[in-house]
Amino acid sequence: MADAITENADKLAAAVGANKQTAESIIHNALAIANVVVSQSAQNGANSAKFEQLREVIATETEARVTDVTRLEAKVTGNEAGITEVRQALATETEARATAVDELTAKTGDNAAGVTLLTQAVTTLDSSTTSRFEELSGKTDNASGGIQNTSIALIQNTLAQVNQSQRMSVQYGDSKAGIQRVDNVMADASKAVAESLKTLDSSAAGGSSNVTDFSKTMADFSQVAATRINSLSVSMNGQTAAITELYNAQIDTAGKLNAMYNIKVAVDSNGRQYAAGMGIGVENTPGGMQSQVLFLADRFAVMSQAGGAVTLPFVIENGQAFFNDAFFKNASIDFGKITDSLQSGGYQAGKAGWNIPKNGPAEFNDSLVINGSGNKIKVDGTGLDVNVPGVVRIHVGVW
Repeated sequence: MADAITENADKLAAAVGANKQTAESIIHNALAIANVVVSQSAQNGANSAKFEQLREVIATETEARVTDVTRLEAKVTGNEAGITEVRQALATETEARATAVDELTAKTGDNAAGVTLLTQAVTTLDSSTTSRFEELSGKTDNASGGIQNTSIALIQNTLAQVNQSQRMSVQYGDSKAGIQRVDNVMADASKAVAESLKTLDSSAAGGSSNVTDFSKTMADFSQVAATRINSLSVSMNGQTAAITELYNAQIDTAGKLNAMYNIKVAVDSNGRQYAAGMGIGVENTPGGMQSQVLFLADRFAVMSQAGGAVTLPFVIENGQAFFNDAFFKNASIDFGKITDSLQSGGYQAGKAGWNIPKNGPAEFNDSLVINGSGNKIKVDGTGLDVNVPGVVRIHVGVW
């Protein structure tokens, strides 16, 4: 989705001509106009200064056009600076167009700096478009940097779309850093979409890092949805580490209703991935509304801290669950193994309760009753009583 929104922004910018190449083309075409109104120049050896103002006004049966160009240029022993301003208004039978271009350049040896600004408004019989392109750039022998801003509003009979993108980049030798942001909103007769993308990238000495934030909302006749994705990743020497968060909520007319949140952290080392994650969701399933919380981890623990000491009352590790202390009001156990001993809550050795240790004799204070099918065995303070109703009764102890 991040690639798609970036590609859409680039295509839209190219479609309306809001780019540096179009701005430079307008400047060069304007400078080629033969009608020079004012031209002043001065020269001393290799040093020169020049001022030019060019104007063209045309009216025919099919169009009317006026162009105004101002150019300032100064050069001294290889160093040069220039300012160019172009203004043009054009009207034909099918469109009206107003364009303004400003360019500032400066160069000293291998060092260069420049500012380019293009502003344009265009209307046709079925659309209106406004665009603005701005670029600031600079470079030296081993470093460069710049900012590009593009803003476009495209309004048609069947579509309304507004897009804004910003790119910032710097480079020093092999070290690079950049920030890119693209925001896009559009609406037509059937749907409305809002998207926002921001990426941060840095690379140096064979390592790279990235942060990407993407958000999108959408509504049409069949569904409404909202999505948000945040990711962080780093890479060095064939190893990577990443964190990804996903938020998603959706409702559609077919009865689908869900809200989900997922987080995953992972590292790749020596061709093997190690990951941990959590998923929380509520969705309307064929069996009814269902909520779930899922964990992906080699070790899962619940921690508590009291008086500065950290304890682990509950841990799941390597497929086993460990309880430091647990209370079960009503439990059903298919199979159980006792590591140390099994005892009653009020057990006191030789006094009350009962205790069944792993090693050694079992202890039952007060009484022990074993009921069979109509039979009963009882052990209490009076002795042992075995009773088989209607057959025999045996008592050993005090009568």
